[in-house]
Amino acid sequence: MNFIEKALSNLSATRKRGPRNFAAQNQYRAQWIYYTPPGYRDEPFDVPFSFIINQDGNPYKNNPVQLDDDAPYIVRGFYCPSLLNKGVAELYDANTPSNALSSALVYNAGGWGLGGFSWPVEPELYCQPGALLMIDFQLNNSGGTATISGSFLGIKRRKEC
Repeated sequence: MNFIEKALSNLSATRKRGPRNFAAQNQYRAQWIYYTPPGYRDEPFDVPFSFIINQDGNPYKNNPVQLDDDAPYIVRGFYCPSLLNKGVAELYDANTPSNALSSALVYNAGGWGLGGFSWPVEPELYCQPGALLMIDFQLNNSGGTATISGSFLGIKRRKEC
């Protein structure tokens, strides 16, 4: 087996194993690497949210986004163009609410994204049916309030009949 054949067979084997068996250096893999387990089907599904937040420089914690209770939801992205140039946000793991997905509030430029593009949630975040996703916001001190709206981008995973 030559080098190219070996590399292709390794790629195929890693896709079948899924992301948990990847080495740490492969953390930032393409989203297509996620696979649907046998016996399931994935449906693209966005979960919209909208909050009115004071623009006073203070953090507003634990803004809840309720997920549907009909199927597990897998978050793969976060889209919030109305936050651009207004402040920062932080997302929490639905399975462990005290577990922030970043080390601090994050600007909508740099590590998570730029402008109106979606911010990848990497690795994808599995949420039980009916789970709550929590977001903290801190907007610049410019007075008044702002409506911060966006959506979580991901899939609903349903068992095949």
